[in-house]
Amino acid sequence: MIKLKLPGKKTGQFQSSFARGLAGETKAARDYEKRGYKVLARRAKTPAGELDLVLLAPEVNQIVFVEVKQRASLSEAAYAIQPVQQQRLIKAADTWLSNKVEYKGYRMRFDAMLIDKTGQLKCIENAFGLN
Repeated sequence: MIKLKLPGKKTGQFQSSFARGLAGETKAARDYEKRGYKVLARRAKTPAGELDLVLLAPEVNQIVFVEVKQRASLSEAAYAIQPVQQQRLIKAADTWLSNKVEYKGYRMRFDAMLIDKTGQLKCIENAFGLN
């Protein structure tokens, strides 16, 4: 068995980061479900990239793609979603939708769900300003 040592990473640090990411996505998904959204996919992988959450909005014919960012503060989490990443998410969403004929013609929205170190959530609907 080969052990992979990543520079600057302590043993178990990657796993705990991964676990924190999953927990944050679960918390975000539950928040949306309480508001009437239906989770269609979590960590949806496409050739263009991964989508944290894909939701069906309670509004008619709208799919919401959510980028979940967890950082020490809400402002740090917001800053972590740079324009390059926004473009990657848009391409990933286009790819995901192109393979789902049942959602053909649905509108897209991109939200950012920010989580700070205390677990506080802040949802920014239409975070990329595309609608």
